[in-house]
Amino acid sequence: MAQMFVIKNRGSGRVLDVERGGQVINSPVLLYDKHAQDNQKWTHNKYNQICTALKPGGEDVAIHIHDRGTGQVIMSVCQKDPTQAKDQMWLRNDADGTIACYDDPMRVLSAGAGNAGDHLRVEQKGNPPPASQQWDWEAM
Repeated sequence: MAQMFVIKNRGSGRVLDVERGGQVINSPVLLYDKHAQDNQKWTHNKYNQICTALKPGGEDVAIHIHDRGTGQVIMSVCQKDPTQAKDQMWLRNDADGTIACYDDPMRVLSAGAGNAGDHLRVEQKGNPPPASQQWDWEAM
């Protein structure tokens, strides 16, 4: 079994969470207070995807850039073909705490204002990255 993590934002102290108001697939990724249920547990797999512990229909589901223009991220079924998975691939940079787009390391996950329920976005990496763009991976 893959190592599971809670991914906590350094700015707000809140964690990545899958909004569960229905289907996991196409649900937004948001910030929420830590409770460490499956919708807050994550793996970083060999395909560089960040997958939730939730497995609707038995399928792995990963953080996906839904719209590069707005930076919106949602959950979608994991693609195993790298040519199809580019919007699901992430670089975990422990040196500066960022989680960057695999094909564009200057675009990173951001918590914005960091309020509970705020949806995550992909945005231009700050120099240096602000705390809203920095993440700690806490092993479960």
